Amino acid sequence: MLNKKMKAWDRLEIARMVERPNADEYIKLIFNNFIELHGDRYYKDDKAVIGGIGFLEDIPVTIIEYKKVKI
Repeated sequence: MLNKKMKAWDRLEIARMVERPNADEYIKLIFNNFIELHGDRYYKDDKAVIGGIGFLEDIPVTIIEYKKVKI
């Protein structure tokens, strides 16, 4: 758990933990019926950006996720 008394290095180690949930997991937990949209019809898919439409309760919302990827 983060708190104000933690040292910067400890916070960094928590941020880098492999076990931390990623954006994909949050999307699955928060939104219903997520539909991922691909490409911009000009170039190609960017593996680092995922966008789509999902429902938050009964409200349609646009979701944009940035993923850290290795190039």
